[in-house]
Amino acid sequence: MASATWTRDHPWAADVAFTVTAALFSLASVFYVATLVGWAAALVLHVVPPVAISVRRGFPCAVTTTVLLLDIVTWGLSLPYSGAQLATLIAIYTVARERRATVSVAFVGAAMVLIVVAPLRQPFTDAASVIAALAAVVLVYLLGRTVELRTQYLLGLEEHSRRLERERDADLVAAAEHERLRIAREMHDVVAHHVSVMVVQAEGAAWAIDDDPESARTAVSTIADTGRSALTELRLVLGVLRDGTEHDAAPQPGLADLEDLIDRFRGSGITVRSDVAPSGLALPASVEVAAFRVVQEALTNVLKHAGPTAVVDVAVTVDESVLLVTVTDDGGEDAHTRVPSAAGHGLTGIAERTAMFGGTARSGRRPDGGFDLSVSIPCR
Repeated sequence: MASATWTRDHPWAADVAFTVTAALFSLASVFYVATLVGWAAALVLHVVPPVAISVRRGFPCAVTTTVLLLDIVTWGLSLPYSGAQLATLIAIYTVARERRATVSVAFVGAAMVLIVVAPLRQPFTDAASVIAALAAVVLVYLLGRTVELRTQYLLGLEEHSRRLERERDADLVAAAEHERLRIAREMHDVVAHHVSVMVVQAEGAAWAIDDDPESARTAVSTIADTGRSALTELRLVLGVLRDGTEHDAAPQPGLADLEDLIDRFRGSGITVRSDVAPSGLALPASVEVAAFRVVQEALTNVLKHAGPTAVVDVAVTVDESVLLVTVTDDGGEDAHTRVPSAAGHGLTGIAERTAMFGGTARSGRRPDGGFDLSVSIPCR
């Protein structure tokens, strides 16, 4: 099949080679035929077929029809078949390769009929020569079909390879987009939580700076600690962008870090009652990170909307391979007069993060003015 590849890559060189070969075989017998029917007829019968072969690639059906008609003329003049019929075999090979099977079979059938009836008018024809001619026609036809099928197969493989490359590129783009969304959620969680704590502490320090300097100093110290924690977590998140890996990063937060998170919110004035599942459970790290971020976002929302006077209940439990997170607050001292704010994307972020794991997130206001959040995350 290397020759088929060569002819495909060098079509003009292949056409010249076939034309020259057919011309040499055809002209070898032109002198004998000229003694029988004259030079005019001999040249037509022996020059036209190799010339037609030179344009076989662009007009395979027309070329095959031409050489078959000249074969019929040769048969009608009772001339023996000669080297000119090599052009017929080349034409049949070409039409078998370039056209549909139904079209090429019609030309093969016409050539075989002509071979079978040849003994009726041709001299020097016997059963052996007929069988040999039939075998030659069938072989070149099968060779042409085989080369065509292999060519189509290779083209199919190339197209399949290109399609896989396009799909791979699309997967890379989707993965990059997913990573950007994940980092955006992490950035939102980190910034919203720490900034909310710092704002509340700063407001408290402003009120206490004259009457209670010690409380103001404590609040300022909390602001500094929260700022440093925010910078640490931002470096962790942004470090992923630098090299695309997390092998140098500190461990992502999990259930074991929830109490520290809750203590930080308690330092902001919120009363938080917690019931957190033991951290020794065999949960996927990604699920623990999701639970941590959900609690962080929920408490940040409480601090932002209900204020530091709110009382919050946080529960994290595992029930039948499902991690359940519930955060309930009483709405703070202004629960019955506070107007709900539509600003922010905290609940949307919680819903998107939960949906990544096939979980659910439900939230809503309570009749007493507080707020409920319930999240379930499959552990597998």
